[in-house]
Amino acid sequence: MLKLNFIFILFYFLSCTSQNELYEDNYPIEIPAKPIDSIKILLIGNSFSEDAVEKYLHQITKSSNKYIYIGNLYISGGTLENHWNNLSTNRSIYRFFTSDFKGIKKVQFNYNLETAITEQHWDYISLQQVSYNSGIQSSFDPYLNLLIDEITLKTKLNQRFVLHQTWAYSNDSDHSGFQNYQNNQLLMYSSIVNTYNYWLNKNNKISFIIPAGTAIQNARNTVIGDNLTRDGYHLNDKGKLVVSYTWFQKLFKVSALESSFLSDDISSNENYILKKCANSAINNPDFVSVL
Repeated sequence: MLKLNFIFILFYFLSCTSQNELYEDNYPIEIPAKPIDSIKILLIGNSFSEDAVEKYLHQITKSSNKYIYIGNLYISGGTLENHWNNLSTNRSIYRFFTSDFKGIKKVQFNYNLETAITEQHWDYISLQQVSYNSGIQSSFDPYLNLLIDEITLKTKLNQRFVLHQTWAYSNDSDHSGFQNYQNNQLLMYSSIVNTYNYWLNKNNKISFIIPAGTAIQNARNTVIGDNLTRDGYHLNDKGKLVVSYTWFQKLFKVSALESSFLSDDISSNENYILKKCANSAINNPDFVSVL
């Protein structure tokens, strides 16, 4: 009997201790389903949404003692028309990345868009056009409005929609879509800004734009230069970091300059420059800042 009592006491002690242990990301194991200072975001996109949020956004958010649940629905080269067709025909073809409030990452394949939009109560759902059409106003029509209306109908929730502004290609990019802008980076950038602003004003269900393209252009205007992509259009780590800082500041209304996060792969000076670029993009989203 004494042995059984000892085992019971030991088990109880270990159970209590485990509740107070810290998860590897320094969050308590028992995080509430929806903590204070938390946001749930779902991006419906492609490799550009992958670059924007999958590597750094959770770490930046955690460093400011806030919580974020990230979902990213990815199909290669996904356009608004693709996403609309996939939703309306119930196709299960997405790579679905999630990072929960603890930072636990999960990737699932052959995922369904309708399942993703309805399985969580998302605070924000982000939409974007494929990069080479992002500055072509007519390419959004009618698919952006159709997606917003159908998602609203299926979720029956009042989540907010945002537009993830994509970035212009590097000056030496060999992407065939660069020809849409005469292979001119500044023309591509200004076309994207104008197009996203047009659709923001056109649809009152869209709350705001994440000015990722402006953040990238700001960084190109610093000593970092036009060295933010790995192939002329997909972002390298510096590009990913400045865009994640931009997402963080816009979502949480906390300046990127106040974030304590520093990437080990990027110098402290460049980290600071990228924070300034993100902060300036939020404050002046429609033009390039001189930093």
